[in-house]
Amino acid sequence: NQSLKKYRQKNPDKVREWSATRHKRKTGRLPNGTVKKLLIEQNNLCVYCKIDVSEKYHVDHIIPLAKGGKHEPLNIQILCPSCNMKKSAKLNYRYEDVRP
Repeated sequence: NQSLKKYRQKNPDKVREWSATRHKRKTGRLPNGTVKKLLIEQNNLCVYCKIDVSEKYHVDHIIPLAKGGKHEPLNIQILCPSCNMKKSAKLNYRYEDVRP
């Protein structure tokens, strides 16, 4: 996205601050196999739109880190890139809210 790239170039301090803050909230690593286990539990389907995510997916925090969520297995779900971008850092996100 060109506008995002331009924003980052014009505001390096804000970008650095945001990145540092996010990385501080994302402490530790998920246990090995967490994502693979979730993919199996979700039958390789996006939680919201139910499309196949076996090839391309995003690991999403159910309660966003920005809203106080933790980086732990119980707060992780697998979404397609499109649904994850729409959900962003929203709480109580519902697919019906953005479905065409």
